Amino acid sequence: MLVARPPWQGRVLFRSRDVDQTRAFFDPTGLRFDPIGSYRTLDVRFDVELLSGIYVAFAHFGAAAVVRAAWETAYAVKLPVQGRFEAACHEVVSCGMGQGVVLTPRRENTMRSEAGATRLSIALTRDAMAQHLAALLGTVPNAPLEFAAPLNLREGYGRSLARFVRIAIAELERPDTILREPMTARSFREFVTTALLLHQPHNYSERLRRLERPAAPRDVKRAIDYIEMNLGGLGRSGTHSRPARRAVGRPSACSSHNF
Repeated sequence: MLVARPPWQGRVLFRSRDVDQTRAFFDPTGLRFDPIGSYRTLDVRFDVELLSGIYVAFAHFGAAAVVRAAWETAYAVKLPVQGRFEAACHEVVSCGMGQGVVLTPRRENTMRSEAGATRLSIALTRDAMAQHLAALLGTVPNAPLEFAAPLNLREGYGRSLARFVRIAIAELERPDTILREPMTARSFREFVTTALLLHQPHNYSERLRRLERPAAPRDVKRAIDYIEMNLGGLGRSGTHSRPARRAVGRPSACSSHNF
């Protein structure tokens, strides 16, 4: 059984065309990586950054591959950039342009990517999500939060959420970005958390709908104001490029969220 480790800290950038090196990189994190078929097209590009409790990541493997993660400490949103991938959690979701997935913490989640597929990920800790849900409900949840897995990216909140994630990743390329400031990063995390809790179906959705005013905390409002005022211009440009920072040889011991 894979064992989860404490989380990546700060910025991690990994590049490799070697399957053994890639496995050695991922294994300590609780992620099991296996190419499907030929290794010849393997071209792993993996970037991840921790921003005050929210992970933002870019993953590309070149070759078709499967990643199995034994993790029970984070919720994750997977957004396709290129190609297709399949997520197997409590249900199987085929993801491509227009279709993403929300993963709930489980003993194992499996991601199968076709050759050349690229995806973005954001992950939020289970404890932070539970605390935020309790604040919206006004009481402690009596059962674990369970999201519906399919995420429609063609319309509504799913399309909006994907746009904000792409804006945030593009913003992280800027060395002077204020998104790395702890207070701003926390506000962005609260914004993403609130969007999921209020719009992605889950086992507490009906209770939240029955509340007269499921108002978001003030820090969520600050996050929305920040995004609208400071990132709006970047969002309109429609451009996206993945983050690129300093390279590291190996990660520190890590908490696995399924990339």
